[in-house]
Amino acid sequence: MPDLNLLESVLLGLLVRTPAAGYDLRRYLEDQGRVFGYTPQSSQIYRQLAALVDRGLLEYAVDTERGGPDAKVYTPTPAGVASFLAWAQAPFEPTPRPMDAHFQRHFALAGGLSPVLALRIVETELAYRVAQERDYEPVGFLAESDSATGALFDPDWAAEARFLGDARGHALAAVHISWLTTTRRRLLHVVERTGAAWPDERWVAASRS
Repeated sequence: MPDLNLLESVLLGLLVRTPAAGYDLRRYLEDQGRVFGYTPQSSQIYRQLAALVDRGLLEYAVDTERGGPDAKVYTPTPAGVASFLAWAQAPFEPTPRPMDAHFQRHFALAGGLSPVLALRIVETELAYRVAQERDYEPVGFLAESDSATGALFDPDWAAEARFLGDARGHALAAVHISWLTTTRRRLLHVVERTGAAWPDERWVAASRS
């Protein structure tokens, strides 16, 4: 995976869309951070922006109508665009937890570049979740009857509670798989209708200019 941490991928993913100040990024993530499963603190955002400038991935211009640190409006450099594209194009690796924000972040940021990338991510996630549900075997964690509290547990009720909790997890996974299946069909249609292809030469040019 290209060397971008969580916050770097989010910031570059937003800034390749439009230049913004730290204040703009903070306000957006406070309101829409759930799209990425992540809402960083203001201090984290400003430190990371400065670090990305030091690495040559961002540059900034001073907006004289703003004041303080928010006078800096950041734009990715060609190296910054290239770094984000490398992250976006890297093979997507699902995480064990179906509702982890890892997928949501990749779909929103990398998938936002092209329906081709979005389709790759969705197909990878779908195959992983289908296999995960197929191979899942619930295992109980049994209390020892001679432990301090083990004898207090009703084993029948403990098994029922575990079953109900497992059913909730299965239902959430089933909804996610259903959404992935529908989205895959839609993306296949979009790619066929638009003739979308990746790599997109416009993005390649932006990373070299």
